[in-house]
Amino acid sequence: MDSILEYAKKHVKPDNIEVYKETSMGVEVQFENNELKTIKSHAVTGYSLRVIHEGRMGFSGGTSPDPKGLTEKALASSRFGYEAGFGFPRHRKYPVINGVFDENIEKMTVEDMVEKGREILEILREKAEDFQFDVSISKRNLNFDILTHRRSISYKKTVYNFSISGQKFQEGDFLLIGEEFSSPVYRPEEKERAEKILQTIENCKKTAIIVPDVMPVILTPAAFHEIIKSFFTGVNGKAVEKGASPLRDKLNKQIFPPQITIYDDGTLSSIGAAPFDGEGVPVKKKPLVEKGILKNFILDLKTAGALKMKTTGNARRGYDAPPSPGVHGGIFGNGNSTVEELTKNIPTGLLIEQLMGAHTGNPYSGDFQMNVSVGFLLNRGETLGRVKNIMITGNLYELFSSLMGISKEREWVGRYYLPHIAFERMKVV
Repeated sequence: MDSILEYAKKHVKPDNIEVYKETSMGVEVQFENNELKTIKSHAVTGYSLRVIHEGRMGFSGGTSPDPKGLTEKALASSRFGYEAGFGFPRHRKYPVINGVFDENIEKMTVEDMVEKGREILEILREKAEDFQFDVSISKRNLNFDILTHRRSISYKKTVYNFSISGQKFQEGDFLLIGEEFSSPVYRPEEKERAEKILQTIENCKKTAIIVPDVMPVILTPAAFHEIIKSFFTGVNGKAVEKGASPLRDKLNKQIFPPQITIYDDGTLSSIGAAPFDGEGVPVKKKPLVEKGILKNFILDLKTAGALKMKTTGNARRGYDAPPSPGVHGGIFGNGNSTVEELTKNIPTGLLIEQLMGAHTGNPYSGDFQMNVSVGFLLNRGETLGRVKNIMITGNLYELFSSLMGISKEREWVGRYYLPHIAFERMKVV
């Protein structure tokens, strides 16, 4: 990194240079159709260089730490780069983040991962012989470094991923059920997730018929994730900068009911946690929505400069592409009801566990149109049976006008910490 910086200094002012390095080492164990299928490993070190030359941003990146090649490509790209309305950060103080690196993940062996996968498959196959299961277990050890003329900063991170999917094919029906979690620290949730899959399979043995209508619906965190994603797309600085977001003129205005509070927090132990973002800006907890009022967008240096605002420390990047804004940890405020209370409050309605087809909606407007892959008819907390061949449609922002309740319990779904949520009126077709 030092040699790249020193070479670039011969062509660009020292304060206008940033060198980024990312190292990733990992292993993935995959079981398909109840059998061990593949074991993959990777080890990659990548470098990128950003320069501000004649007021414009230049970028180059690759796996070769070639000072001359990176500098020449960055300078060449600056001819067509955007106007840089900012300088590279000079922060030297960063929050101490607990739960970003776990030695238990770093020391985990391939044998450990294979044994864990086989153990989970045994649990599943014992009670669901007619299903085909896929299990994936992976770990990554990561190092991030940023070097400029005025500072050198770095941190290391671990990520553990676990997923199960179960499929059952029979004439006139296809059932696909999945569970997954990701974390920078090892949490022994595998058996719990397997038991959850088995409970869902048991619930699916009964079927129920519904008449398409507007009805009460409860979304689990996994299902709610597919719908609330459009909000996070709307507050992303890229969408705001391009004028594609319906929220671009909504700062400090009411967009949700007063019960709704949403934060972005990169200081919590999650896969998005970090002491600084991809541009070296300290991360912090920041409100996106407070009591229903939009408070902030998700910004990196580029989008903040274009909008004449300050970066929120939300740059995400890899070595092969320039930074862009993204969520660290989308935290949805919890409610006052337990999940059991939410279900008992519905006279006749749906509990939706999993959705498919989010791409058929509009992630900018908030419109959605999704297939219900796993859903159940409820009556006062009693599960009457699985419902098939239905979709839900609507608009995220209009949907919240019929908010019934939010659970106290929350779960991590990727980078998002979400509750169960109940709506009084959702269109089912």
